[in-house]
Amino acid sequence: SICLLLEIGPFAFQSQQIELFALISVTGLRMTLENGSGKAVADVYSLYSIIYNGMTGDHAGAYRWSELALKADLKNNNTYFPRVAFVHTWFHNHWVNPFYSSLTLALKAADSGFASGDILFACFNLSGYVVYLTACGKPLQEVMDFARLHLSLNNKRVMNAAFHLILELQFAKALAGITNEYLSLTDEEYIEEKDISSICSTELSNQVGYCLVARVKLHTHFGKWSDALYWADQVKPLLKAFEGQIAEIDLVQYSAIAALTGVLKGNYKDQRLIGIATESLNKMQSWAEICPQNFKHKALILEAFLEGTQGDLDRAEEIFFQAANLAEAGEFLNDAAQLQECRLILQQSKNKKLTALEPTLMAYEKWGAYGKVAYLQKNYSKVLT
Repeated sequence: SICLLLEIGPFAFQSQQIELFALISVTGLRMTLENGSGKAVADVYSLYSIIYNGMTGDHAGAYRWSELALKADLKNNNTYFPRVAFVHTWFHNHWVNPFYSSLTLALKAADSGFASGDILFACFNLSGYVVYLTACGKPLQEVMDFARLHLSLNNKRVMNAAFHLILELQFAKALAGITNEYLSLTDEEYIEEKDISSICSTELSNQVGYCLVARVKLHTHFGKWSDALYWADQVKPLLKAFEGQIAEIDLVQYSAIAALTGVLKGNYKDQRLIGIATESLNKMQSWAEICPQNFKHKALILEAFLEGTQGDLDRAEEIFFQAANLAEAGEFLNDAAQLQECRLILQQSKNKKLTALEPTLMAYEKWGAYGKVAYLQKNYSKVLT
């Protein structure tokens, strides 16, 4: 029956059986069109929205399919609400609406899941909430607090959902300077090899993707641009498992910054690095046309960094200024800090006065990234003394 197919669908996706997932989704839609709509129609539209996005790359169109699922579910007393709301926020909402608009919906869906006995999607929504907090650039302490709270609510019932909470918690702690070292996600609470990177030996390709993208981000933050690009190459074969999700956005942004950092570290003639940055910028600009609230400032950061790398520092500063205004208006503490660091890297590579150093330190401190502040203070100790 269609209900059985819908139950199998999420597990097919998680195990990277994308063709099976597509067959289930399309079959469910065909059965609905042939036989009429029942209560499960919301889940049918919801799963199909993922396939539609994968087939067409039309984020706005996929959002409309997902929105239709929410409306259909509302007419049927929110029977599938935890499921369709999770798909809506995890895959679609950020392409049309501000990141923060997913927060309330995710919590409401988690509460609904626990109330109705849908523990699987209740826990998925709890994890989604913390992923969206990170995307919003909320203070790292807030990310850590909610990760711990939601881990207690999950209570080890859905381990692949718990994985995301542990990853976000440990990543935030690394930037805050409370893991064993800058590039480590291990501390007295969790061990990276056991609690995080062990996911890479499973078939949970979505979680593996997020794990590897976190490595891209961490290595970019702590100056290991070549290692960051290595991990970016490693994760690309898994892109279909997290395409259109927060992890893809992070991958594009951090790959560009790592590549341009590499250029400024002396690899001026490496066309591969310029190519990575240019491709990433083009993609981010296309996203900014769909949803400027989430992507315009990111596109401007990459544009300014590329402009400065190729020689026009004055023009780069103008674009950075535009990006800074947008990042501040959107309260993106993460991007506001990274923006200032890009300015700093440019100034240092061009032997200019490091006017961006203090703003960079202040921005990372405001985010709660005290480990990053300590790292920068060590690297720029000669300038600070």
